Amino acid sequence: MAKRFLKLTVEPTFGMIRNAKKMYEIIEYANGDLYIKLSGIDNDGQKVFHKKIISKGIVEEIIEHLSKTTINVFLQKQFIYDGDFITLEIDDRKNRAKISLSWISQPPDGWQQLSLVTEKIFSLIPE
Repeated sequence: MAKRFLKLTVEPTFGMIRNAKKMYEIIEYANGDLYIKLSGIDNDGQKVFHKKIISKGIVEEIIEHLSKTTINVFLQKQFIYDGDFITLEIDDRKNRAKISLSWISQPPDGWQQLSLVTEKIFSLIPE
């Protein structure tokens, strides 16, 4: 059985293909193999699917960064209405914890540490 521990969703806010949406998922299979999977619809309306094995070291690096990240969940209002709508979901089944964070384009003030994680994930499957 496979378990997903991290999902990153990217959706255009407006002006692009209506159903354009990409999901990056880091999945661990029962045999211990780790994969990153990219699926969805790109801005041209074309289906996208890539899956590749990744090293445990990459996943440990992401987990270490996230475990050291401190953010304020009560944000100051920001006026960013253009760009991609980003959602980062973390599912730590071992500790029965799940969190979902969303923002537009760039992480808001106080959440900039999360861009290191999103950039790392995007770099694993270049477009």
